[in-house]
Formats: sequence, C-alpha cells, structure tokens
Amino acid sequence: SEMLQACDTVGDVEAVASQAASEVLPGCAGALYLPAAGGMRLDRAAAWGGDAPPSIGESRCWAMKRGRPHACG
Repeated sequence: SEMLQACDTVGDVEAVASQAASEVLPGCAGALYLPAAGGMRLDRAAAWGGDAPPSIGESRCWAMKRGRPHACG
C-alpha cells in the first residue's frame, strides 16, 4: 500500500499494481479501474494476466450502480 500511496501519476499506479498483483496472484487475471472525471465510468489503470476492457460504464459496474463497494467470488 505504501507504493500505491507514493504514486503521482496513473502510469505509476499501473506499474505498481501490475507488478504487485502478478506477484500476489500468480496465474490470475484482473484489472484495476479508477473513476474517470465526472464519475460516470471507470478507466483501466492496470491489468495483469489477461485482457480487460479499457473502461467500464456505470451500467456494467455493481459498485457504481449501488453506490457502495461490491465484491464477488
């Protein structure tokens, strides 16, 4: 978490998240999305282990639909 807190740019977040996730979750695919300006979509900041869409609209994100954190699995 210290490395993420030290990030100044989205590029920094991408590098830290991708590296950490690959080490902590070997063989798993995932992505980190950050809110876009206006809050109506999430933009991919990092991905690991597979393809992930470049952005997710409000209609595809349960956390955004519900206005609170959402976890599955």
